[in-house]
Amino acid sequence: MSCNRVDRLVEKMAHSNALECEYVGGLASYPSKQYKRYKKLSRIASPDKLIELTDHDSAAVAIYASHALINRELIAPDLLLSKFLHEDKYASTSCGCLLSSSSASWEVYMEYRNLHLEWLDVDTGEYVIHDTPELFKMDSIVLYANKPGSFLYYVVFQDRKFPEKFNERILELAFNEQNYYALTYVFNHLRKDHTDLLFDTLYLLLEKKSTEHYQKTEIEKMLKNLDENFGKDQYHFN
Repeated sequence: MSCNRVDRLVEKMAHSNALECEYVGGLASYPSKQYKRYKKLSRIASPDKLIELTDHDSAAVAIYASHALINRELIAPDLLLSKFLHEDKYASTSCGCLLSSSSASWEVYMEYRNLHLEWLDVDTGEYVIHDTPELFKMDSIVLYANKPGSFLYYVVFQDRKFPEKFNERILELAFNEQNYYALTYVFNHLRKDHTDLLFDTLYLLLEKKSTEHYQKTEIEKMLKNLDENFGKDQYHFN
């Protein structure tokens, strides 16, 4: 009987195929039926069933099953992250009045990360991450993954100060691949030993048409800092 209940629940979740917050809609927000289904699935599905559902054709079902596994501490989260980094699973998302889409790898990472996030000041956005061995494993996986996506690069390089043994990979991403987030990390933590190459690579990225506008703004700030502190004046930043 329990299996039938889970199957019916999963069928409804797959039909919707969306990730929803507890409340959806605009000013007149209302409780999400999909979120209620997820909470019920998390309560009644067995660990084996949840693991099975991470392979479901519906990305939303696979992600919700992963969230349940993480919150119930039934699986190492880095295993789920590795799995979804090798799969092209995306689901539509709805939270309040915001509609978007999200990858399974991002959702798994953030579900675990947010369990260890403490807001110090919600108004200013100040927070602290309480580190765990599992989160370190996940960050390391992202570091060596093949194109995990800009969102994952952003949070990993923003939150983590990696041990020295990871510097070679970070420098490879920064200088060989001109990865904006890795370059920002080098600027923040490793610039004294790589000033010339950092300056030149940042300038090349600044000149690229494909570089996002907000990235160009931050690159100009970094270049100006290098100019002022290391005498890199050949581009004359005002």
